[in-house]
Amino acid sequence: MGKLLEGLSVFVICLLLAAVLLVGIYYFSSWLPSVGALIFGLSLVIILSAFHLETSGSDPAGAGMAAGFKALIDIVISIIVTIVYYILLKNGDRETVLNYCTILTSIGFLIASFLVAYDVVKND
Repeated sequence: MGKLLEGLSVFVICLLLAAVLLVGIYYFSSWLPSVGALIFGLSLVIILSAFHLETSGSDPAGAGMAAGFKALIDIVISIIVTIVYYILLKNGDRETVLNYCTILTSIGFLIASFLVAYDVVKND
């Protein structure tokens, strides 16, 4: 029961973090698109870091290298998506871009929150 409550508390904390970041993305993207895009990129790094790379059959050095390369790939992916988001904000209909990106980011945060809470409950 203790692990379940700990997992639930981690899930709630992740959802509160997601709510704060989503409000920041929406508010700053409406007002200052460059700051909104930066917050969006940082949010993507947080979402992507929740997805663990399974290296159960590898030695410790290989697992460490795989984790390091995954972090670098996550950063590159979020930089590319952030640039696309900024270009869409500047050249497209701002409200439509904000609505779609907010919905997609909130779905990503929800999935990431489930994964983090599941890892807390699963691990001893």
